[in-house]
Amino acid sequence: MRPARTIQAMCILMLFFSCKDKLFQKYDVRLYEKNELKGNVLTRDNFMETVSAAAAEADIYLADNPQGEPYLYKVKAGKDGVFRLPFQPRERSGLYIVGRMTSSSGIVYEASSGIDDMEVDQEGNRILALRPHYRSGIIKTVVTGDKSPGEPVNGAAVFLFTNLDLAASVKDSVPTGFVQRITTNEKGIAFFHNLKSGTYYVSARQKNILTNQVAINVDENMTRADKEAITAQVLKLQKTEAKSRIIVSIRDTATNEPLSSLKLYLFTSRLQAESLRDSTGAKGFIGTVVTTYTGEALFQNLNAGKYYIGVTGDVPVDRRLIYIEEIPVIVENNQVEAYRRELQINVARHAF
Repeated sequence: MRPARTIQAMCILMLFFSCKDKLFQKYDVRLYEKNELKGNVLTRDNFMETVSAAAAEADIYLADNPQGEPYLYKVKAGKDGVFRLPFQPRERSGLYIVGRMTSSSGIVYEASSGIDDMEVDQEGNRILALRPHYRSGIIKTVVTGDKSPGEPVNGAAVFLFTNLDLAASVKDSVPTGFVQRITTNEKGIAFFHNLKSGTYYVSARQKNILTNQVAINVDENMTRADKEAITAQVLKLQKTEAKSRIIVSIRDTATNEPLSSLKLYLFTSRLQAESLRDSTGAKGFIGTVVTTYTGEALFQNLNAGKYYIGVTGDVPVDRRLIYIEEIPVIVENNQVEAYRRELQINVARHAF
């Protein structure tokens, strides 16, 4: 008997849902009047401070709750953002118009309003303004110019990094290691969202005019109210003497394999570089780094001048390597491009 009752119950449910619209129409006269309820649905992004735009084909719900789930009736706005309900409720108290849409970039825009509490424009049209629901952590920046203090800069590139050393690469024509890149709008705003908790570094540039790197702490669990109250971080473009960078790539001449975990020293004279061969160790160096698994290392924030690179460390043949690059590296002021030095080291010759 139980299986038969289960099948019978399922049939009743299927009949109910198939006749849902007809049942709704049956009570239409009692609860609704045939008077079109019309309005415009827009997107309004207070984070980007952009002009409102039509929310084309947004879903519009008539519901007895501000979430729109469950709903009483649903329509879809036109491409011009106009929505039309073919009737109006006789009793409006406790009823809401709820709007929701998802942008091409996956951002959900939504809003709800009591029918009689809706915003009205100058022509008397009801307005429902959908606002974005940005997920996780956010960062809002405003880039201002160096000529007119406080004037927003349109078209500046804002880069987001998770590493301060990589953030310095904004001085290069092609920065490396950034998480995201956003171009500022006419208000000078660049907005980052869907960020995990942690410390981020932002920097901007327009042509060869740069901003400093600014550290910003992000909380991915911040509430929507906290997000809406967030203050923009101002990034000021200013003409400064561009510091240069030297990127060194080291490979074994015999195998062409990258040499990792070597310690590199940077000197300003050949005499200082030769101290690398002393038993007491290197003296007078201005910087030291270790090569990565790709055999690369980076010296940055360098003034104009002549530099010598000394290399030391253990190599795969269980020998000690000491090598001094014979050709000095010339770094010029206001050189935005990083200076690259490819070193092919004969390990068999220079190791002992």
